[in-house]
This record gives sequence, C-alpha cells and structure tokens, in this order.
Amino acid sequence: MAAIDTTTPGAYVFDWLDNELLPMLANSVGGLMQAISPVMGAAVITWFVLWAWRYIREQQPITDLLYKFFVLASVCFFAFSAPYYANTIIPMVNNLPFDLSEPFIGSGQDIQNAADNLINENSQIIKRMWDKAKFVSWSGVDLNNFANVTYATLIVGVLGNVYAAIGLFFMVVAKLMVNVLLAIGPAFIACAFFPAVRNYFNLWINQVVNYVILATIFAVIFSIQLTLINDLVQFDDGKLPPDRIDKIMVVYIIALATLTAIPMIASSLSGGMGLNGLVGNTVSTVMSMVNPAAAATRGLGKMAGGLGGGGGLGRNRITPGPGGGGTPPRAG
Repeated sequence: MAAIDTTTPGAYVFDWLDNELLPMLANSVGGLMQAISPVMGAAVITWFVLWAWRYIREQQPITDLLYKFFVLASVCFFAFSAPYYANTIIPMVNNLPFDLSEPFIGSGQDIQNAADNLINENSQIIKRMWDKAKFVSWSGVDLNNFANVTYATLIVGVLGNVYAAIGLFFMVVAKLMVNVLLAIGPAFIACAFFPAVRNYFNLWINQVVNYVILATIFAVIFSIQLTLINDLVQFDDGKLPPDRIDKIMVVYIIALATLTAIPMIASSLSGGMGLNGLVGNTVSTVMSMVNPAAAATRGLGKMAGGLGGGGGLGRNRITPGPGGGGTPPRAG
C-alpha cells in the first residue's frame, strides 16, 4: 500500500481515499456480483421463457432473438466480470475528470491537487505583495499603501483559502460519491437488460456523469480564478492601487458565487441530482462571516487615509519636521 502524503490537505484526503477507502469499495464489487447473480439468473430465465412463448405465438423474427442474446451477453460481461469491472471500468471513470480538465489546467497537473495548488498560490501571492510593496521612502512612511496591502492580504488569505477549502470539500464529495456509485454499479448495469427497470440504469449513469462533470468544472474554475488573481496583483512603483484591490475582492466574491452554480450546471447537463442546496447553504454561511471582516478591513483603509490627511501626515506619509532631519524646530 502506498504511503499517504500528509504535506498538504488535498493530497492527504485524496491519498487516503485512494489507498484506504476506494480499494475497500472495489473489493466489495465481487461480493455484490455474487449476491445479485441468482436474482439475475432467475429473471433472465423467466424473461426468455416469456419471450419464447411470445415468439411462438406471434412469429417474432429470429434476428430479434439474436439481438436479445447480444444485449444479454454485453450486460453480463460488464455486470458480472469482476476483474474487468474493477481494473478497467472503475479506473477509467476515476481518470475521466483528469483527461477532460487537462486542456484547461495544463499537462501534468493533478485535478485532485487543484485546491492545494490554489492554497499555495494564495501564499505566494501574499508573499509577492509584501516583497514588492514599498512603505518607506525619503519622503516618509506611506500608511495608505500599507493599509492597501494589508487589505489585499486579508482578502486573498481569507476569501482565497475559504474558496479553496469549499472547493476541496465538494471535490472530495464528488470523488467519494462516484466510487460509491461504481461499487454498486453491477446491480444497475444488470437492470439495463430488462425494459421495465432499465430506467434505474439510466439514472445511475446520469449520477456518475454528474459527479465526473462536477469535478472537472471545479478544476477548470480553479485554474481561471488563479489566472485572474495573478493578473490583478500588480504594483505601480511599489504601490497597490485601491481600485485593483476592489477588483481582487470582486473576483473572489464571483468565485464563491460560482460554487453555487457549478453543481446546478453539472446536474443539468447530466440529468443527475446535484449538490445545489448543500453548496448554496455553505457559501451563504461563508459570505455571512466574510462580510463583517471585509467591512472591518475597509475601515482600516479609511482610518489610514484619514490619519494621513491631517496634521504632520501630509498625503498619507509621516514626514520629517520643519527643522529637517527629524529635529523639532527651535522656539523663538
């Protein structure tokens, strides 16, 4: 068994799923196939007896019988071939989001580490902001720029990591649900042969596709959001303009709002049941906690601006006294 990576949250969770939980689900496939085999056998025999009676009575064409045998053979192969199902079908479905998202997130990028990459990028963005910012010059200390960088740091640190954590949570749910559905898949594949219960197979397919699309869209949105933030965090002569900070805030708010739309889009495309309500409630809770923090941070910027506008803090800078060199002027 491979070692579990504990260096980052996403790698830890996904490695635990891959190394501990998913093999257990895959091993249960064989037992499920054995459990449904007697029921499937009895149903097939009954169905063919009824079909033979109908064939004799209504003179059905022999090609119809051959077609039914072909469908039955295909269903039995996928539903009751445990090695093929566990070694081919399950890995193929698990790897499908990787293949679909690769053109967007880049070759060699790992969809399951998308949240970790986002958290790491947030840290790098914050570090880059403080490295490039200039607070002290010959003319004094620029409190406004300090407040702007602090404000941007809180936005990226809080909203960015909350966004990554929510995305990681729903990608884990999607991966877990896909594998649970795959573990019970043989029972639904067996239903594909019988017209009366074939709808169960269609619903199962819709649900699997729903979670595959969900994981793919999350990875694509993460990539787009990272690109936007990196483009916005640009300094003009060591200063971070306030309008750029507002744009960063808007990008993160839109990104959080997008989380409510992704499950709805995935369920609409696939016909499966999505995580719409769960996502919406989670994002609403997060935004209710983020709004006061954003208001407090804006207050910090206004306070710095007001402080810079009065007394000896001309144009938001602490400047030397009239006597020069920081020495107060002599009286009289």
